[in-house]
Amino acid sequence: VVEAGPGVEVLARHDGCPVALVQGHLLATAFHPELTPDPRMHAFFLEFCAARVALP
Repeated sequence: VVEAGPGVEVLARHDGCPVALVQGHLLATAFHPELTPDPRMHAFFLEFCAARVALP
């Protein structure tokens, strides 16, 4: 990913390039967070999903 368009929130950058992005209900990463010991991306993902669950 080189840049993000309108309506895209950049969550993280590496060397100036976006590596984690959100647009609406979509979440994209340009890396594999499961390959690191850092749990922050997984925690964000769980909160991201929980905030978008429609409860009856």
